[in-house]
Amino acid sequence: MAYDLTYATATHMLAVMAFYEGEWVTSGTMAESIQTNPGLVRRLLSQLSDAGLIVTKPGPQGGSRLAKPTHSINMADVLDAVVQEPLLKRSTREPYKACQVSRGIGGALECVFSGAEDAMRDHLKKTTLEDVMKSM
Repeated sequence: MAYDLTYATATHMLAVMAFYEGEWVTSGTMAESIQTNPGLVRRLLSQLSDAGLIVTKPGPQGGSRLAKPTHSINMADVLDAVVQEPLLKRSTREPYKACQVSRGIGGALECVFSGAEDAMRDHLKKTTLEDVMKSM
């Protein structure tokens, strides 16, 4: 099963900025740490900036840094900034009308998925970037 790494990548970027607290960190530095391309980093930087989690400064002396202290950034805010789809994928296939299981599984899974996402979101709201930094 493949997982989307967008959230993990954005969290990694924030951790790099937290590590270099108060300094302007370039997208190249973040891309090197993550071992990804600077284009992906710049796209996520834009989303994190739009969410008010970071500030960016263009130019040769520019870069990005946290907009607020690590204890003020909860991990649910990071998720909301960079992930626009449900965490658990829903089927896009039409149910097979002749099969009772096929007709009912979508609604049953919706309850399971919704509960799991709510529990995860509650946990992420209680977890801060400071907590992540302390656990490294």
